[in-house]
Amino acid sequence: MAQATRTFRIFVSSTFSDLKEERNALQTEVFPKLRELCQQHGCRFQAIDLRWGVREEAALDQQTMPICLGEIERCQKTTPRPNFIVLLGDRYGWRPLPTEIPASEFQEIERHVPDASDKELLMHWYRRDDNALPPVYCFQPRTGEFTNSDKWDAVEPRLRSVLLEATAEMTLTDDERLKYTASATEQEIVHGALRVPNAQEHVFGFFRTIKGLPQNETAKDYVDLDSSGKLDEDAHTRQNAIKQTLRQLLPGNVHDYEAQWTGSGITADHIPKLCEEVLKSLSRIIEEEIAGLEEVGALDKEIADHEAFGKERVQFFVGRADILRTIGDYVQEGDRHLLAVVGEPGSGKSALMARAAEQARSDHAGAVVVVRFIGATPGSSDGRALLDSLCRQISRAYGADEATVPTDYKELVDEFPKRLALATDQRMLILFLDALDQLSDAEHARNLIWLPGELPEQVRLIVSTLPGECEAALKRKLPASNLAKLEPMPGNEGRELLDLWLTDAGRTLQPHQRGEVLSKFAACGLPLYLKLAFEDTRRWKSYSPMVSLSPDTPGIIGQLFARLSLHMNHGAIIVSHSLSYLAAAKNGLTEDELLDVLSRDQDVLDDFKARAKHTPPEERLPVIVWSRLYFDLEPYLTERSADRASLMGFYHRQLREVVDETFLAGDEKRKRHASLAAYFASRDLFEKEEKTPNIRKLSELPYQQTHGQMWDELYGTLTDFEFLEAKCTHVAVVTSGRGENARTVYGGVYELQEDYRLALEHFPAG
Repeated sequence: MAQATRTFRIFVSSTFSDLKEERNALQTEVFPKLRELCQQHGCRFQAIDLRWGVREEAALDQQTMPICLGEIERCQKTTPRPNFIVLLGDRYGWRPLPTEIPASEFQEIERHVPDASDKELLMHWYRRDDNALPPVYCFQPRTGEFTNSDKWDAVEPRLRSVLLEATAEMTLTDDERLKYTASATEQEIVHGALRVPNAQEHVFGFFRTIKGLPQNETAKDYVDLDSSGKLDEDAHTRQNAIKQTLRQLLPGNVHDYEAQWTGSGITADHIPKLCEEVLKSLSRIIEEEIAGLEEVGALDKEIADHEAFGKERVQFFVGRADILRTIGDYVQEGDRHLLAVVGEPGSGKSALMARAAEQARSDHAGAVVVVRFIGATPGSSDGRALLDSLCRQISRAYGADEATVPTDYKELVDEFPKRLALATDQRMLILFLDALDQLSDAEHARNLIWLPGELPEQVRLIVSTLPGECEAALKRKLPASNLAKLEPMPGNEGRELLDLWLTDAGRTLQPHQRGEVLSKFAACGLPLYLKLAFEDTRRWKSYSPMVSLSPDTPGIIGQLFARLSLHMNHGAIIVSHSLSYLAAAKNGLTEDELLDVLSRDQDVLDDFKARAKHTPPEERLPVIVWSRLYFDLEPYLTERSADRASLMGFYHRQLREVVDETFLAGDEKRKRHASLAAYFASRDLFEKEEKTPNIRKLSELPYQQTHGQMWDELYGTLTDFEFLEAKCTHVAVVTSGRGENARTVYGGVYELQEDYRLALEHFPAG
């Protein structure tokens, strides 16, 4: 299977206290080498060890297992192989209580609990949520006196015993019973190895046995004991069964190690061999995957990214029949002018354009349909790069010489109409350009002089924009009949769209909750508002206290950030700094870049240490701290391709605007840019051994130094010959044409021009 991205994301499953030294060694001795191996090939490596940094909140909200299993799923989506390793000792480990129990199952459990006090305990900690489809009973967060670990430690075993005794008499499948009986580690192994196709090709187990291990209190960190302080026979049997199952599943992929009991701990002689085997096993699979990676041409990648963006936006499309009919009639009947759609922020222009493009492909078989969602990729926001890619795609579609496309912006403006004229009576050309207002300041592209005043006969061009600068430019070019306004979404279409989203998420809302969402939506009619309201209210349980939603988009985004910033959730520091760094990045950040920057931020580290339950093995923010926040932010983030990397950014520009207003006011903006500048400045310009340039550094460093007002450093960067040469010859390289007509264009020259333009615009006078 082809690698989905150039990121290798490996989940490390193990128990906690007994394998701490082994995991420390992997963090310091093995994972840096794997990171370096991947960097040499333009790839990234991430090791996900969630046993470090589990803060108290993760335990209090009873979400530890959903986070762990969610991270395994992310690893599997990101990296088909390898994505999972397991370290096992003699300890079976913590058995979490189920986070959710299906209502039908829970009701049968109730019938099997004869003791009234046990039933009362069960009903206190599990509440029915009728917003889930089908309904479930949800494990309640620990509040009040139960935030005290001693208090909770007295309740948890009793609650587990009640569930185990009740379910022992019930007819359940192995999968249904797993959540009641299995340890956290076994549940991870089931999801990361036992249910994975072809696990034997890339999942690895590393098993440690301790010789002379006593089975009493002196070895409580290394073996499971029951309430009387003796060996927990059930846990011991289960641990041996897991090992046996993995040995059968992963022939040749299980490695054994032996340590000796010293009287107070174990020897560490086995650790170097463990590190060697982990490095060897993962390196082999990673190198095999790298060898199979296909280099995708820059234009092909740009086209694919816009196609993917459109599919995401149109997945749940509802209504808009009138404006779609207007676009369809324009495409069918023809007009020598382009058609412009103007709509407010969040009115659904991108989804409309994506749906209209689908409609055009369906209605006009054989036509060439070209789509760009400006801002969805960095190149599409730049006027020169946008025209370059459009001219190349059109030339390729009509068999014209792609190599003759000029590279200079002014020449591209003259060339664009000529490439449009390649359309024929047999093959109409239909272009959709969404969000003209997202074009950058470079070359003054938002003045729209590059858009032809008159189109060739077989060309249709549909554009969209916000009211404002681009709308004014379009009004100067077009007759009034060619300007269409995207009206607010009617209430009936909003109800239908909300129902589609809820059904897909397996959720519903109570009548009063649904009324709150739809009444606020009716006042604005913006699909973006409805989407944000849905993402918030899908979390609501049927028993949740009533919440009043803010009536506008910035307000509902602000409510989200305020909720996430509560001490009981993530805290203000990690939320504000994470969002600020994403907003301050030029093109977004990779996940490991964000973790690196947060780990260099002393305010973030101090906040983590004050709240952490465990201390990590290095001065670095543990992955789980970000993972908890990521799962809450995931609906509001998107991935975009830039600088040969997959970067995180915001789903919609209004999210970024609220971050700017909320967290980047005053000097905070300069501080965040300065921190990013310092981070990228600390990175090597070239990867070790092979002279592969660090594209991310080349792209971000001048931008961050400019906005961080680091004038001396900026001057040094833009006069550093080695930096300039690397940027000119390695950034945004595009090869066009084939054979003797092949030509290489170094887009970094134009990016460097933009670096200088931006620097001169901001550099203090004198």
